[in-house]
Amino acid sequence: GKRVEEFKLPKPLIKIGGKTMVEQAAESLGLSGRFIFVKAHYTDPSWNIELEDAISRIDSDAVVVTTNTITEGPAASALLTLPFINNDDELII
Repeated sequence: GKRVEEFKLPKPLIKIGGKTMVEQAAESLGLSGRFIFVKAHYTDPSWNIELEDAISRIDSDAVVVTTNTITEGPAASALLTLPFINNDDELII
């Protein structure tokens, strides 16, 4: 968003205390389990690599769903993960 334009990085990659925002957010949940991430495909290939590396540090077995378009919002983004959701497992979105 506009508040972080000065960083010149996508918000998930901005570092706070030596960790990316995506790492900080995931760790703040204090949960273990299978993580499924929905991420944008960035035009800068290094951003894609950096975000995938950060996700791997969170959960090396995480599922990553990449979208090339802006979704209609968080619910629409969550729907992209349906093929990876097991209805018998607990789910937090």
